[in-house]
Amino acid sequence: MDTDELETFGVHDPEHCKRLLPARVAPRIDAALDARAKNATAYLIDGEPTPPKG
Repeated sequence: MDTDELETFGVHDPEHCKRLLPARVAPRIDAALDARAKNATAYLIDGEPTPPKG
């Protein structure tokens, strides 16, 4: 393990994670949980769901 990269870690419930993360990153928590429940992939741009290009 690279000790210069990781100082601490924790396991938190989703609401606590959203409070710990920057506001621009926090929407990823709900998107990730929703995608996992649907067995899908979530695409976000600036925290907003966006259909994949292609």
